[in-house]
Amino acid sequence: MSTLSGKYDRNWIIENSLSGNVLLSLQALLEKIPMTSGMTVLDLGCGKGVTSVYLAREFQARVFAVDKEIDPTTNFLFFLKNEAADVIPLRASAHHLPFPHGFFDVILVTNSYGYFGTDDKFLPYIAQFLKKDGRFGIIDICFSREINEASEIPAFLEKDFHNYWYHVHSPGWWRGKFEKAGVLKDIAVEITGKSDQLTADYISFTQGKRDAFAEALQQDKTGLIRFFTAVGTKNDRKPYLERYSTFKANPNYPDDLQE
Repeated sequence: MSTLSGKYDRNWIIENSLSGNVLLSLQALLEKIPMTSGMTVLDLGCGKGVTSVYLAREFQARVFAVDKEIDPTTNFLFFLKNEAADVIPLRASAHHLPFPHGFFDVILVTNSYGYFGTDDKFLPYIAQFLKKDGRFGIIDICFSREINEASEIPAFLEKDFHNYWYHVHSPGWWRGKFEKAGVLKDIAVEITGKSDQLTADYISFTQGKRDAFAEALQQDKTGLIRFFTAVGTKNDRKPYLERYSTFKANPNYPDDLQE
């Protein structure tokens, strides 16, 4: 696996990242998810496509790069320019994805899961797109302890908490959500060993800009704000979710997602 020096120029990463150093985050996540050549991968919340380029170039993955906000033609041209012409860019909401059941070997979400994945029903929804024994993994910002009520908000977060931080949770909270959903096995949720590096790098990335996350990271003297990984393997249970019409008691959901 390549380091972030050499072929991945730091200025290129900064210019094309929406939320800190996405390649550093992705590499921390991939320490928990072994990749083999030729996998079919969903890069969900791909942003400007840096992570998709990396997955395609480093692992010869067939990557579907999905983001709600980025124009797919813009990303397509970016992929052409960066030796990743086979990456397929799509503009879609994470809650309305156009894929068949059991399609992906791996689904990865880098620095964006907190924006759309805190709903209890989202994990069963997204799991429908994994093959049996397919891998699911996220990396995102977290709190080292859960904040359950307003009285527990530290002073340095009070100003921005209800804008940016109310949906941030602890690894224990995420572990409970993953386990209760019942669609994954071999679940592992933990603060990443690269958390200090990611913190320092995020502050560096946003230098000179007004950024609420960077300001909070600089003011945090207790280690409250960290980065975590959560990974799991799709089990053989058929997810059921009445909220999403494409998923409700679908008779075409395969009995064996491996077949």
